[in-house]
Amino acid sequence: MNLATFMEKITLVTHNKGKIAEANELAKRFDIEFVMSETSKKLEIQAENLSDVSEFAARNAFVVERGPLLIEDSGLFVKSLNGFPGVYSAQAFAQIGNAGILKLMEETKDRDAYFECALSFFDGKTMKTFVERVSGSIIFEEKGRYGFGYDPIFSPEGYNGKSFGEVQIAGKNGISHRSKAFEAFCKWYLDEKR
Repeated sequence: MNLATFMEKITLVTHNKGKIAEANELAKRFDIEFVMSETSKKLEIQAENLSDVSEFAARNAFVVERGPLLIEDSGLFVKSLNGFPGVYSAQAFAQIGNAGILKLMEETKDRDAYFECALSFFDGKTMKTFVERVSGSIIFEEKGRYGFGYDPIFSPEGYNGKSFGEVQIAGKNGISHRSKAFEAFCKWYLDEKR
């Protein structure tokens, strides 16, 4: 008998295959599979924190999906840039990319930064959001071929300048903001179903 047929499937509203791959690598030990939405697009609002962005998007996506779903919103917060790009991380990446962030920090000695993830579950009744962070720093050049987005310029604490872009999924899932949020969700979800 194939146990995979008994896996719990939950819609993750994203078109980012990297996020799906990271989430599923971690979730398989919980017998949960995240499936990419074929119909919904994540509607983003301007807000002061990622939780507000993800919760609004979850309520909006539910109108189309009509079933339990997750919305994940992550941001890179750079101390010397007053938290920029923060809640505007996706838009900033589309406009200036990693090269733009490095250019803004050319003369900056303070490289402190953190990634934050807000993961919101909504099933039409229950809204539950999991927020996790990983601290680190912005390195001086892009390094690595793994991951996506800002991964090649962010080095988590304790990695001695090695970027997320140099770490394969399993290694990144050991410490990342996103993996912490998905793990917290999986534990909560399975506990709720008991």
